[in-house]
Amino acid sequence: MKIWPVIAAALSTHGTCVLVSVVRAEGSTPREVGARMIVTPDGFHGTIGGGTLEWRALAQAQAMLGKPQAIKTMTQSLGPDLGQCCGGRVTLAFEAFDAASIANVASLARRELEGPFATVDRIPGVPLTEQFGEARRRIIVFGAGHVGRALMLALAPLPFDVTLADPRPAQLP
Repeated sequence: MKIWPVIAAALSTHGTCVLVSVVRAEGSTPREVGARMIVTPDGFHGTIGGGTLEWRALAQAQAMLGKPQAIKTMTQSLGPDLGQCCGGRVTLAFEAFDAASIANVASLARRELEGPFATVDRIPGVPLTEQFGEARRRIIVFGAGHVGRALMLALAPLPFDVTLADPRPAQLP
């Protein structure tokens, strides 16, 4: 899910929303680091894993709606604290956005739609890296004969960075 366009739409519609991110996951957890959920006054988009953890996160995020630029973290032990079967430990980051954020969020939404890049968010003690788009795997096809060229053409529309390598410059397209 591309999150920044969803946040931009939520701000346009509601003027406020909260981004909830899994920033640390230890042991068995329902979702991985980087899982996100966007909470608005009338619902939410995405999931951080469901169950009691998600309900508590929703309650915390709803309490933050409309509070300008609020940032908070919450750590929960899934077994002892919440009675969830996973038994791991999760740290969530909550970042509230309001109307003052619209220009910055719109810029991030445009950049996310353009392709991958990374930025670092500021939450004291919790480093977050934002990567937009999916990382493209690199494939190197050795040999520019008829099979190598056909393989390169078949891979070209897929989400890979494809390189055709051949020591014979005349064979390269």
